[in-house]
Amino acid sequence: MVDRRCFSYHNGNIVGCHGRWWSILSVQKPQGTDIGSGRDYVTGTMNVEPSKMIQSGDVLESRGELLWAWVQIKTNSSYHQDLSEEQPYGCLGSLAVAWLVTIYALQEDADGVAERRWVKRDGKSLTDRVLFLGRPHSFAVDAAQVGFSTGGFAYFVNTRNLYAGVWSRWPLNRCCVYRYSFLEDESELVQELPPRWNHKACMWITPQPAIATRYYLNF
Repeated sequence: MVDRRCFSYHNGNIVGCHGRWWSILSVQKPQGTDIGSGRDYVTGTMNVEPSKMIQSGDVLESRGELLWAWVQIKTNSSYHQDLSEEQPYGCLGSLAVAWLVTIYALQEDADGVAERRWVKRDGKSLTDRVLFLGRPHSFAVDAAQVGFSTGGFAYFVNTRNLYAGVWSRWPLNRCCVYRYSFLEDESELVQELPPRWNHKACMWITPQPAIATRYYLNF
């Protein structure tokens, strides 16, 4: 259910990701290489971990690193196990706790010539940051910048047909904000957005730094 492609410019490379597939186009070629040498354009495929189903992927930079965030659903969750041809929709409550976010970082040598690979990041390495994922722009900020005493969270928006509860008879198209904790490995519903909202039209706004630059004009 991956519905978007992500592109980013990083260290002289254009990086594209879609689902499990990724590609890197080098705009600045290393010295001594020619077009067609195999170093100008590389592609690869990531392995999906067991019991996880990718829903979306987002690329963002944080502290000089290029990160690839996978928003996934746990296939061993009650939400996923309750789905079937006769029951194609799940419950809002069970979906809220079924999410999982996995982070990969792009690794390469300083000259960018060696084989590039994505390495899974430990959630503990993100405890001082908060990630905001989605289109058209994803970003990470220091936890203190958005008023958090601690970080280690990822926020994202998802829209799908869901039942409101166990006894609900009719599913409704619901657009919701979720939060995933890297430390606790748990997700929760933050807020259900008003009707007619859609995650494809949502956009995170980068907060203004606590210390903003002031400009003075002298006449």
